[in-house]
Amino acid sequence: MQPKSSDENGEEIKMKLEETQNASINLNRAIQYVRRLDGNKLRKTVSNSLAAQKSRLIKARYFRDKERKVINDLEKGIRFMEEESVRLVEQCRILKLETEELEEVVLLRRHQANALQKCSLAVGVVAVMAAVAPPTS
Repeated sequence: MQPKSSDENGEEIKMKLEETQNASINLNRAIQYVRRLDGNKLRKTVSNSLAAQKSRLIKARYFRDKERKVINDLEKGIRFMEEESVRLVEQCRILKLETEELEEVVLLRRHQANALQKCSLAVGVVAVMAAVAPPTS
């Protein structure tokens, strides 16, 4: 083996230095790439988390609005039923009064019919008696 000259030694040192620098640059690039991946992954994770949170808020708002609508509809239904109940109670009261009046009319008509029947019987009896009895002079 031959001893190397200083030029060859310098060249070799330069090549090793360049290789080291290239390796260092490649290492730095790799680190930046990993950081970028980590940053992208972190950004993606944060983005997904925010999207999920937004989705949960939208879902909660949707159900809150639906619940509010159902409550309002039920309250309207209750108010309608209360008003309808008051109206029906009043109608029932009026119908009871009309029924009492009609019962009084029916009772009065029965009394009139009985009286008329008695009267017609009496008239019939008088007519029969008049027909049977001899004339008085």
